[in-house]
Amino acid sequence: MNDGHSRQRVSEASHFNNPDWLMPREAYVSEAWFQREQERLFSRSWNYVGVVGEYQAPGDYICTQVGLHPLVVLKGQDGRLRAFHNLCRHRGAPLFEGRGNVGRKIACPYHRWVYDLRGSLEGVPCRDVNYPDMQMADYGLHPAALACFRGLVFVHPDPAADFSAWIGEFTADAWPFDRDDLECALAIEYGFRCNWKLAMENALDTYHLAFLHKAGIGSGPTGDPRFFLRPWRLFQRHAYQVRDTELFADGRDMDSYMPIDPPLAHHAEFKSDQYLLFPNLFTGAQPSGLILMHVVPESAERCEVVFQFFVAPYCEEQVRGRFRGTMQKLLPGTELSPPDHTRPWTIRVDSLDRVNKPAMEAGEITLEDMWMMERLQRSMHAPHVQIGPLSPLGETAQIQHFHRAVLASLDEVA
Repeated sequence: MNDGHSRQRVSEASHFNNPDWLMPREAYVSEAWFQREQERLFSRSWNYVGVVGEYQAPGDYICTQVGLHPLVVLKGQDGRLRAFHNLCRHRGAPLFEGRGNVGRKIACPYHRWVYDLRGSLEGVPCRDVNYPDMQMADYGLHPAALACFRGLVFVHPDPAADFSAWIGEFTADAWPFDRDDLECALAIEYGFRCNWKLAMENALDTYHLAFLHKAGIGSGPTGDPRFFLRPWRLFQRHAYQVRDTELFADGRDMDSYMPIDPPLAHHAEFKSDQYLLFPNLFTGAQPSGLILMHVVPESAERCEVVFQFFVAPYCEEQVRGRFRGTMQKLLPGTELSPPDHTRPWTIRVDSLDRVNKPAMEAGEITLEDMWMMERLQRSMHAPHVQIGPLSPLGETAQIQHFHRAVLASLDEVA
């Protein structure tokens, strides 16, 4: 398939000989396809970039790459969050790196142009001889759009982007509590050697849970693998699946294995739900808290998968203790990176090569997913790979919904 901008239909053979699988093979292996996604999908979408509580003090910031656009979210002296393109107006030098606190002013490291926390240009060295007629107001940082939803922060490269149009009717069915009700107990960053869509498809696939994760999840609280095969409600782009509050015998909820006795008092009747916020944020909400899974594309065959665990304050140490013990056994020498005021406790898992036992014997669900997704990625190159019949409840509807949203963003026809 060429890289032209016209809408086009892809041959059935490129869909792994299964018309129910709407994404062609090249969507998983082609760098040209990946660049098209960066330009047409992510550069034109709302993207998750942290939670409100991560920006505590004036000057706190987090950088993010949104498609082709380097952006930064910054807290001002007035307490307001703003988003900007992370580019100095002089020569385009990046003004921020990573995350942290910039202080009261933003100074470009290249030529020391200085901006305030509202993005306005305040100082230019040698202005009297270099730019005597400069109108400083014309050279503020380029703004980007920012919106907050249930305590989550989203940005869009276009300052005129409409968040309400993107989130749509999903708001009526979202989890009932703000993220600010909870504390971030832990973040785990995984380096997956697979296309980002494989990670998202896997998160939407509930058919595999009782089988790939037979040690950690098994057949669920009922002992019947059909427990996981429940319908999804599909919106224009987003989706969610409602689950029951049934528990495992040891008192853990089925998604996060976080203690929920007692649950958050005012959410005791809340069911356990899963949500897709298109394009690349997956959340699991339980009476005890919220898990965020953010899938960050890095190349056609690599992505970063970041989990954040938000729980009631009484659960923090329990959640950290569980993961600390597991990771230290599997990855000798692994330590939690201590938090600061902009970052929670963090564990980094760069690759399965560091794991000291086979992933399928590790007893850690995400390592099992990582192991399988990396093998599926290799299969994308196999000439004879095909996709057989899909599970109607466990795979078809929600994965097709995701595929259609991706293809629509790229002006492709399934």
